[in-house]
Amino acid sequence: MKVFIGTKIILAEPMSEGEFNAQFKGAERDSNNISRSGYHVQYSNPDSSVYNSWSPSDVFERAYRPVSDDEKSLLTA
Repeated sequence: MKVFIGTKIILAEPMSEGEFNAQFKGAERDSNNISRSGYHVQYSNPDSSVYNSWSPSDVFERAYRPVSDDEKSLLTA
């Protein structure tokens, strides 16, 4: 198999798993996941709708980095 690197531009904010579940899944915050650190991730779909997901901190931080101000200027060009 070949090795690939994927790229996508996302919106994300720090959020525990419990907070994500309460806000986006309507689930009660339980002691098993309330403090598990991670990120609320929002993806844009081709039809302009959005998909909200949650990612553990270690997984997210290996896959993403913040966009620099110089790179942000390229997004609006």
